Formats: sequence, structure tokens, C-alpha cells
Amino acid sequence: MSTNYNGVPDNVIPSGPVGITSSTFANPIQITAPGHGMTSGDHADVYLHQANTPANGLWTVTVIDANNFTIPVAGITGGGATGYVQPLRDGSVAPTPSDGDDEDAASVDVMLQALADRTSHLFVSTGGYKLATRLEMSAGAATGSFSSAVWAKGTDSTGLAATVMTNGSSGSLSWPTLAAIAAGDIILVDLDTTASLLSGAGAYVELWGATPSPGTIASFEKMAGVSRSLSSAGGVLFGAEIPMHLKGNLVAGNAGLFVFELMMAGFSGGGQVTLVGDFHLSIEVWRATGVPQ
Repeated sequence: MSTNYNGVPDNVIPSGPVGITSSTFANPIQITAPGHGMTSGDHADVYLHQANTPANGLWTVTVIDANNFTIPVAGITGGGATGYVQPLRDGSVAPTPSDGDDEDAASVDVMLQALADRTSHLFVSTGGYKLATRLEMSAGAATGSFSSAVWAKGTDSTGLAATVMTNGSSGSLSWPTLAAIAAGDIILVDLDTTASLLSGAGAYVELWGATPSPGTIASFEKMAGVSRSLSSAGGVLFGAEIPMHLKGNLVAGNAGLFVFELMMAGFSGGGQVTLVGDFHLSIEVWRATGVPQ
């Protein structure tokens, strides 16, 4: 029988990973991981195992002995001492007796089974990352002319204000600032809009972001991902409306806020760009759960 919670946290909090010493070219694959500590029916995450790569993944195990278990997949070759197995103890949290069991085999009253603790099941069902925050923002008529190196202002000196994109004579457009960012969060930004090159050689339009701690000045960096070039030499006609789909990602270096800005890096000779029409902004914040996958 699988390990049950039974009010004992160690029954559902997994132990550390165990090194794999070998795996078999067989169906099912037999894995040797000395002292794995599991019982049949537990889950295990096998990862970084080389050569016999079908073994990698999340499996329900059948235990042979204290050092060996099988997983329900066919091997492609024998595997050596590479990779790890992470035990994830997860069984029925309210087992009921089967035919032939002793009368006192049930751990809970069958009628109360629905009230049993599901901690272990939820733990195994959790992915390696969870969606911590999602923001969607759309607006129209986001027009204005930009000719400086910084297309959008970041934050004020406190790092607490919403980012503002100044758009010349038409006022300003406020970008949202996301709070409750944790260090290590993965932030994904997706921006759809339209721009026009008015004059000059052209410019690169890029997403830049920062994760300042509250009360500190934001230090922006270019986000990894997709930028867009508007180049007159590349055939972009002055005044033509060019769709732009910008994507960027950033790993939060601090706990606190996320702010971003649009940067226009001008070509030699400069350039003047206008943002035209509607835009749609999507921001997702993904947070590690600590559950091995």
C-alpha cells in the first residue's frame, strides 16, 4: 500500500533526490537507486538520466526491494550512473479494505472518506511552475510622436509610480505596475501594436523591464525576446503603418515590483517613430512551486 498522510507531514513531504546507479534495457524499466525509500504505488520523478532516456518523467513505481523499482515504460538501452529519482509519496489518503482484508484494515470510516486529507494528491498534481499573476490591457488611439532614445519613461525616483509613456502632444498613456513579485519569478510580456516611421534612418523598438524593490530606483535591462526594426533602408515607407508584435521575458532579481518601458534605439542619423492605433498588452508572472518535475 502507498504511504498515507495520516497526519504525519513526512509522509507527503518528499525526501531529497536519490542518485540512479543503473537502469535496464527492458519493459518495464528497472531502476537501481540505493535507498530510494518508496513503496509500490508511490510516484517518482526521474530526471537527467542519460542513454536510457525514456525513463525520465513522472511515474507510478512498483518496488522490488530497498534499492530497486520498476516504472511502466520500455527501455531503449541500458543506463548507467546518471540522473536522479525524486520520490513523491502519494497514495490513497483514505484507503478502504479489499476482499480478504482484516476487519480493521480501513484507516478511516468509509462514510467519512470524502473528508480525508488530500495533501499528497494535490502535491503530486502541482506543476513545477504556477501562474502567479496575469494582466490583460487594451486601449485605442495610442498615438504620438517619439524621437528621443527613451520612448517610454520608466518610473519616478521612488520606483513606486506607474510607468508612463509620453506621447508628445496627445498626453500620456499609463502602463500598469505589478506588485507582489517574488525573486526568481519568470515574467512574460506580449505587446501587439502598430507603429510608423515618420523620418530619419529608423530605429529598433524593444521591451525593457525592471524588478525594483519597493522604495528603490528601477534599473532597467533589455528583456530577452523579440524586438522590431523600422528601417527606411530596409524598405519601410515613411508614414506606413507597421504591425509590431513584441515579446520579452525577464527573471525577477528582486522581490517587489515589475515595471517595463518601450525603448527606441535610433539608427545612426536618428529617426522619428509614431505609435499608431490600438494596442494589446499581456503580462504573465510564473512562479516556481518547488515541486520537482
